[in-house]
Amino acid sequence: PMQGLTRTTTLSLTLFSTSLWADVHYVAPGQSIQAAVDAAADGDVIRLGTGVHIEFVSFMGRDISIVGEGPEETIWTNVSGGMLQAVYSLTEISNVTFLGGTGVSEGFTTKGGAIQIAGGQCHVSTCKFFDNESNAGGAIMANTADLTVSESHFEGNALSGGLEGGEAILIDYGSIEISSCSFIENGTNSSGYSSGVVESKNANLHAVNCLFQDNFGIQSGGLGLINASGSAVHCSFINNDYFSAFGYNANWKFLNCLFAENGGSESNIGAVLHTGGSIQYGGCVLQDQFMGDDGPVSTPQTVQNLMLDTPNLIDVDGRLSIADSNELRAIATTADMLYDQMTPPTVDIDGLSRPVNRMVGAVEHQVGADPNPCQADLNGDDLIDYQDLILLLNRWGVSDTYDPADRDLDGFIGLPELTMLLSEWGDCP
Repeated sequence: PMQGLTRTTTLSLTLFSTSLWADVHYVAPGQSIQAAVDAAADGDVIRLGTGVHIEFVSFMGRDISIVGEGPEETIWTNVSGGMLQAVYSLTEISNVTFLGGTGVSEGFTTKGGAIQIAGGQCHVSTCKFFDNESNAGGAIMANTADLTVSESHFEGNALSGGLEGGEAILIDYGSIEISSCSFIENGTNSSGYSSGVVESKNANLHAVNCLFQDNFGIQSGGLGLINASGSAVHCSFINNDYFSAFGYNANWKFLNCLFAENGGSESNIGAVLHTGGSIQYGGCVLQDQFMGDDGPVSTPQTVQNLMLDTPNLIDVDGRLSIADSNELRAIATTADMLYDQMTPPTVDIDGLSRPVNRMVGAVEHQVGADPNPCQADLNGDDLIDYQDLILLLNRWGVSDTYDPADRDLDGFIGLPELTMLLSEWGDCP
């Protein structure tokens, strides 16, 4: 039997709750999640205990949080079908691994491999999705909904057939935001047609600090956008087939993104295949590929400070990043006008601080590192002397863009920079 309800003495744990207090319904493996959901009131929390939960759960018109003990501790799977269906609900899901779900078709509707959202709002955070599959949305399918996914990992998810798309996530109408998420080796065993590992149809998309690596999709192993507007900020697209991003009748914006080794063959474009609409780039780096467009727009609308074939890619725990350099910082910090109302992230996908807000890609390999051991040598004569001191004093004050004289990268050239210059006086090392 389900354990009794426990009244908490804290504010509601849900993002969307309208109730001041929340009941917590504890469910151990083998107990019924559905029974806990049916007994819950709006604003309540379903707490899944450590272990493996095997069940399909469905609810409509509810405001509920489902929280595990952590993705390494709480596993949710199903012997046949998906795990969760939420209809016209306000749902928060966190700290759970969804493993081996299979989306099933009902009439003309196919459910996502693990989660199906129809209407309402859903926030997924700190979850992992492994080896789920469906004809539409290998891990998550959302329809006419607002979906946010943060700090989550997707691996081995795929389409089991069909033409709907979304090797990992598919949304049709609504909006989607993904942040600090990693998508690794999704779609590699796919038998369906996909315009993106994350595919957004008729739904505006915003991605920040996301890593797409070693994925496969017929049109894109990264992001796919159809009949909507989308932006990718500080995202890394590494070794995806066929392309790293796709758009049809779409308005794309890519800021401070890394595109490396995508495309599958030398004949493929790799960086971006774009059809119709508009496309903008700012402060991005492309390695071993080039931008492309097979539609009416022959060149991107706006390209600012694009770096091609930089040689200094490095491996950071199996993920490609870019070695810090003055040239990179100069490129990365000068696309401000394209950010509009967006605020660039100050941390990377792992929560590490960026030495400059506008660093490129999702992975930051150095924190506050000085890329030049003789950076006080402002005139480049391998000597730090009165000439560099004069140049520093001439630049004293606010620095709106990257300046190598701004040693602490706080946007102001002042006393710290003067102190460092004086302490390094003499020949460069």
